[in-house]
Amino acid sequence: MSDRLAVKFTSRADGHVEQAGRWWQQNRLKAPEALAENLEAALDLVSRQPQVGAIARNVRLRDVRRVYLNRVGYYLSGTSGPRL
Repeated sequence: MSDRLAVKFTSRADGHVEQAGRWWQQNRLKAPEALAENLEAALDLVSRQPQVGAIARNVRLRDVRRVYLNRVGYYLSGTSGPRL
């Protein structure tokens, strides 16, 4: 089993996740937990394989990658390096 990296959200990103989660639960009554489940799976993948995903273009930070959350249609973006 490989080592996992800790995945951390900025406070801004954390707010976005909370807001999206609330919206999803209120507006997607047939699958209210879909966002949480899709995000959890993506975070697990990123923690195991930090270089997964497409390289994001038109962003300020270097080495930003994007993983598409196919069930909910959102992107998870982040970097595995230090913020500069």
